[in-house]
Amino acid sequence: MANRILAMAAKNAREKIVIAETKYEGHDLIDVRVHYLDESDELKPTRKGIAMQRDSFPEFAEAIQEVSEKLEQGQPEG
Repeated sequence: MANRILAMAAKNAREKIVIAETKYEGHDLIDVRVHYLDESDELKPTRKGIAMQRDSFPEFAEAIQEVSEKLEQGQPEG
């Protein structure tokens, strides 16, 4: 399977956080990685990111949702 982009979010003017499905050594993975825009405005991946087993992603997504809810409520970190 080639990388299939599932979602993107802006990190700043020149970088995006890309969430993609990928396969590595026979494992189905979800890759959350910073990409940058090169000179020709093409997205290129950086080494900054994480890849996890596809079945681990729901727990990660739940943790992100918890953080989002805390930020919306103005709760302090921790």
